Amino acid sequence: MFEADKTSLIYFTRRLVLNDPPNLRFSDTEITLSQSVKVLGVTLDTKLAIDEHISKVTTKGFKACLSL
Repeated sequence: MFEADKTSLIYFTRRLVLNDPPNLRFSDTEITLSQSVKVLGVTLDTKLAIDEHISKVTTKGFKACLSL
């Protein structure tokens, strides 16, 4: 059994634009396409870049340094 609210759908492709990408449907729950997904603590986007992850981690580290 899976939890639909914790499930994300992302396409990794070489194309710059996806023309009408299909959504997934599991037992009356539709999983929509997202631009980024968090896998094992690392945030990836459709280009497999970790830019969003780096910005979140540096912000978190900066706040921790300021609190010290």
